[in-house]
Amino acid sequence: MHRTLRMTAGLLLAGLALCGLMTACGGGSGAAPAQGPNFKLYVTDAPFPGDLVESATIVIREVRVRSSEGGWQTVFDGSAEIDLVPLTGGVVELLTEIDLEPGTYDEVRLIVDAGEVVLSDDALVRGDSHVFNSENGGLHFPSGAQTGIKVKLDEAIVVVTELSTELTLDFDLAKNFVFNGSPEVAPGVRRVLFTPVARAINSTTAGSVGVEFVSDQGTPDDEMDDAPLAGAQVRAYDSEGAEAASGVTDELGGMVFQLAPGTYTLEVEASNHETTTTESFEVFLGNRTSLGAVLVAATAGDVMGVVMSDGLDDMDDTDDVVLVGATVEITLQGEATPAASTTTDENGAFRFDSLPLGTYDVAVTASGHADGGALGVAPSLGGTAVPVTLTPYTRNLTGTITDDAAAAVDGATIVVKNAAGVEIGSTTTASDGTYALSLPTGTHEITITNPGTGATSTQALVVEGTDPETDQTLSVQLPAVP
Repeated sequence: MHRTLRMTAGLLLAGLALCGLMTACGGGSGAAPAQGPNFKLYVTDAPFPGDLVESATIVIREVRVRSSEGGWQTVFDGSAEIDLVPLTGGVVELLTEIDLEPGTYDEVRLIVDAGEVVLSDDALVRGDSHVFNSENGGLHFPSGAQTGIKVKLDEAIVVVTELSTELTLDFDLAKNFVFNGSPEVAPGVRRVLFTPVARAINSTTAGSVGVEFVSDQGTPDDEMDDAPLAGAQVRAYDSEGAEAASGVTDELGGMVFQLAPGTYTLEVEASNHETTTTESFEVFLGNRTSLGAVLVAATAGDVMGVVMSDGLDDMDDTDDVVLVGATVEITLQGEATPAASTTTDENGAFRFDSLPLGTYDVAVTASGHADGGALGVAPSLGGTAVPVTLTPYTRNLTGTITDDAAAAVDGATIVVKNAAGVEIGSTTTASDGTYALSLPTGTHEITITNPGTGATSTQALVVEGTDPETDQTLSVQLPAVP
């Protein structure tokens, strides 16, 4: 559900100038001369729930700014390792300060290298390590970011000799590091995808917004039990409906971010709460706008997911296939009887609707696969996604390949592909026409080719894996001609 709530504190112009981060606010003729370099570059991070993330480091190699008159100027060239986790709630870190040639600058280009993500011991991971980086294969980094990320400035910065101009690079940790797998749901995080996302804020022409959100704890008529709402996703939209900023509330239900002066609304999403949109509010240069709202807690939620059969490579999802007809049961922790059960559809999907809020365990069984599931699943209004991957059993496939004269075919090629079209096994026959392959459970396609005649046989192959591993036989007589 989606609600529009009146802000609890209304609009408070606290008159808190941002000059704590600036050596000059504005540029009137009476401004004092700048002390030191006339350009400063800061780095910050949109608020992010850091309970399960100890550190998330990026490496900035180069930053350039483009003059509207043409040409790029390098403002940073080096190697700066920056942990984004502490840089929330308005905290910034100075990257560089230089004397920049006076002019108007409207675009930033930065080169970022892959860093490292370290999850806490409480986070669930698929492997043995809570450290994810490119060296151990746990961090995937697109090569495009190494050639440069271009960030347009909504409000160009004007650098003059007498005044200090400031620019803040705001990295959104939630968008920069995307987990393949959940750190809160078994089997846990498989790898981390690093996709650099940043916005550039002209601090000299910005205002700040401080928000605080609480939960009504399911008792809308009792304000005494309202509690800070941590981990809520907050998005700011401008008067045109475009997303201007985003972040996540801290343990006190608050966050701070910068916005250019203008009119905005906030959309707030939190697990097990109705989505809330605030009334429109104004952001003013050099002032902080403070606002908040009470979010309505839900009493029921949904759980959904997709069940996959794991491929040959545990670290590669592309060879996984959906499991149809798998049995899925969901049980409230502490209870012996499942609250509900279902089977996966033709897309491997399942869903449980309107479950009373609580913590559940999901158990999945499927023929030819080891049992699996997820522990500690909390239903939510939008549906908590629970991806489950089961490990298939294998069988030793053996047989003899002959031609139409019943003679053994030496060197016949055998290729097996799974339902995703991924090759999962291949071999050639011995001089007596025999072969052996170890294959996972599933419905596959097997293609056998006679190297002498080019004759080919392609057919469906159903492997019914069991535990322990057993044998399955398939002998094929090839036609005389292709």
